[in-house]
Parts: sequence; structure tokens; C-alpha cells
Amino acid sequence: AARLVALRERWIRQLQDALPDRFKLHTSRKPGRAFGIANFAIDGIESPRLAQYLLKRHHIITASIRHPDCTGIRVSPGIFTTPEELDRFADIVTRVARAGLPE
Repeated sequence: AARLVALRERWIRQLQDALPDRFKLHTSRKPGRAFGIANFAIDGIESPRLAQYLLKRHHIITASIRHPDCTGIRVSPGIFTTPEELDRFADIVTRVARAGLPE
């Protein structure tokens, strides 16, 4: 569990640092609450479109969550997910947030 929390915190910190005014985390970071799973959104980017782009263009599997209280993208690293894969994910999301989704 500690490894999954560390992986989650890694990409969250990267996106918070890169996009401080646009990154919105919808998951509690309190110990024992979510472990490796987190849900986020980027202001100005449609979450379903971003999730689709991540899958189709970069083969990154996420889940688009549509709920009245929490619309965003769920990221669920697995036991074989590497830190470098999450760095790549955070870099791609940052680039999309800055440049927009390609048509």
C-alpha cells in the first residue's frame, strides 16, 4: 500500500507544481483513504476527452468519471506501474493543459 501511495503522490505533486491554478484533486490524501487511486480534473480541459486522448494517443489507461459531485479522471496505478510511467503521464497531461487537446 505504501508504494501505491508514493506513486500517487508523485504524479499529484508534479501536476500541482506544473498547473497550480488549474489542477483540481477530487480525492482525499488522508492516510488510509484512497491508497494509490486518485481522481483529478484540469480546469479548461474536458475530462472525457483527455481520458480518450491519453488512451488513443499514448496508450495510458485511465477512467473518465462523470458524477454530479465529482467529474474527472481516475488514475489507478498498479503494482507493476513504474515511477517513470507516471512521470510520462504527468508530462503529457501538463503539455495538454498548456497547449490544449489536439483536434
